[in-house]
Amino acid sequence: MIKINNISKVYQNFELKDVNLEFKSSDIIALIGENGSGKTTLIKSIFNLVKLDSGNIEFDNENLHIWKNLTKISFFSDQNSIPLELTLKQYLWYLSKLNNMKKDIFIKKQEKILKMIEIEDLINKKLKNLSSGQKKKAILAGVLLTEPKFIFFDEPTANLDIDSKIEFLEIIKYLGELKIGMLITSHLAEELQLIANRVILIKKGKILYDEYFDNKKNSIQDIYQKYYTNKKMNIDLLREVYE
Repeated sequence: MIKINNISKVYQNFELKDVNLEFKSSDIIALIGENGSGKTTLIKSIFNLVKLDSGNIEFDNENLHIWKNLTKISFFSDQNSIPLELTLKQYLWYLSKLNNMKKDIFIKKQEKILKMIEIEDLINKKLKNLSSGQKKKAILAGVLLTEPKFIFFDEPTANLDIDSKIEFLEIIKYLGELKIGMLITSHLAEELQLIANRVILIKKGKILYDEYFDNKKNSIQDIYQKYYTNKKMNIDLLREVYE
């Protein structure tokens, strides 16, 4: 379990303030909030990419930010942040070496993961030559290689076509069935509605909502609109343009 204890981080024009949260392995969390609300800062804090002003983060009652605990969580990175000149095979081998994985264990894991995600035929292709959907699957293969207990996704279906989005969301659902905890940020409420079992809303660096979620009874869109008022456009100005 990941436990966030009263963390704060102050920037010039923004403050992440007194955040307390617990993430369990059974959680599929939709983290929602407008741009600049603190979602990215929160995730960066978890991965020790920003220096906190106060508070701490634990994994199973130990400091998360020691190597043995950081290896138990993983971040699903943007497709442009991976070494695109490598083949998929080289990329996964590189990750296995970073994690001191024995070759025989790596081979077994790689075979099973690629088969599950259905990208065995891409093994010798360079990452730069893959489609957006294939790159996402390649990144996910790298994430699963280290068997994380908790995965953080930032806009995982961005730039995917409809078929690829449906397939990727099915994979996320399956990971949830395996009791791999997940936190997902997305601007597409309808996608989060399908997969989340918990919703956390952040606004101006504060957690305003944190509840378990039943997608048959509740609406993420309604939860969001309760805390964020829709900004009304001045349509009259557009009419004037077309006059």
